[in-house]
This record gives sequence, structure tokens and C-alpha cells, in this order.
Amino acid sequence: MVVIGCGLLVVLRDPILLLPNALVAAATVIAGAVPTIRYITMSPEQKPIVPGLELIGVFYAAFFGLPVFFLHVLRFGHSNSIVTYNRIELDQLNFDAQSAIFISLLLFYIGWLSIKNGAWGRHWRLRFPAPDN
Repeated sequence: MVVIGCGLLVVLRDPILLLPNALVAAATVIAGAVPTIRYITMSPEQKPIVPGLELIGVFYAAFFGLPVFFLHVLRFGHSNSIVTYNRIELDQLNFDAQSAIFISLLLFYIGWLSIKNGAWGRHWRLRFPAPDN
């Protein structure tokens, strides 16, 4: 569902948004949503009390991926420039910056999983007792 939604966002994007920028933004949304979808489908016994990785993924999707598709709101008048805070005008989003955000999210996931599954991952897990039914 997330992939279909991102595909629609890419296809129906505003003309001011270039295709490479839209694809990186869609990849950021998908990469941010994967841990959350995994968390939702986990059994209650496997779910951690605080879903840190999942919340970070939602943060990246909501604040770095999705806003890219709403650049038309930041257009000033009939020009194609993007106006940000303090009337700073941008001609286009920086593809390198978007790519760095996406790559940093992937590196964060790799680091998280290597620590969790490595030697440091053997720690006490705090769990609520399962309710008796």
C-alpha cells in the first residue's frame, strides 16, 4: 500500500519537482515505513515496549520524504522558485542533500540491526507480563 501510494505521488507530482528528487523522496518514505509495517505485523510477545526504530522511521518519512511532494505550496506567485523561511528562494531541491538523508537512514538501520543482533544486542529485555486469558 505504501509503495502504491508513493508511486502515485511520483506520477502525479508537481512539475516543479524533478523525477530524481521524487524517486529519492519516495524511497525515503518507503524506507521509513518498512520498520513500522514490520512492527504492526509482529506478535505482541515480540514487540518492544518502546518502538524506537519504528518511530524514527516514521519521523524520516513524515519530515523528510512526504514534504517533498508538497513543494507547490511553497511556490511564490507564478514563478517556479521555492520560497522558504526569511524569503530565501531556491530554484530546485538539492538532490545530493536528499540522497544523503536517504543514505543516512539506511546506514542508521544497518547500525541498529548490527548492534541489536551483535554482541551488544544481548541485553535484558523489559517486557510487560502477558495477560491471562
